[in-house]
Parts: sequence; structure tokens; C-alpha cells
Amino acid sequence: MLGLPGNPTSALVTARLFLAPLLSGLTGRDPAASLHWRKAPLASPLPPSGDRETFARAYWAGDLVQPLSDQDSGAQRALAMAELLVRRTANAPAAATGDSVEVLTF
Repeated sequence: MLGLPGNPTSALVTARLFLAPLLSGLTGRDPAASLHWRKAPLASPLPPSGDRETFARAYWAGDLVQPLSDQDSGAQRALAMAELLVRRTANAPAAATGDSVEVLTF
């Protein structure tokens, strides 16, 4: 059993991070294969992450990762535009344009 948050953005992110591997495992596939993180350069900077791991929504801008300007969990338009999650570890410093970040496709 996996419970998802009630907020649509939080539910989608949680499903991508936890439900996708769970379903893979339940169907006999390698759960880790559903979480194929890869590195890609940023099209614009990201602020420091703070004291917990965060996942910013973003989209492809050519070969670059463009974080969405509105990361509010209630921003449904931003959620609809998102193609990627950008993983920011706890206490990660600010990331500059061109820095490589870990991304996961929705």
C-alpha cells in the first residue's frame, strides 16, 4: 500500500518517485530501472536547497534543463508544463547556469 498526498503536484511527484518503482517491482521488473537519473546542464540558476532534499519541476530547453519559475506546490500550470524533476540534495549550494544537475523524466 502506498498513500499519496492530496495536493496534485505532491501526488504526482510522490507517485513518480515511489509508485513507479513499486509497480515495476510488483510486475517482476527491476524497481531501480524506473528511476533512471541522468545529468544535464541548467539553462538558468537554482537557489540553494535548504536542509532537505527537494525536487524542482523543469522542462527541456533544447539540451538544457529549464527549471520552472513557479515551484509552488499549488501551481497547476507549472505542473502541466513539467517534463522533468531536478533532484537537489539537502544543503546543496546554489547551482549556476551551465552546472550539471540530476534529472528524472516524468
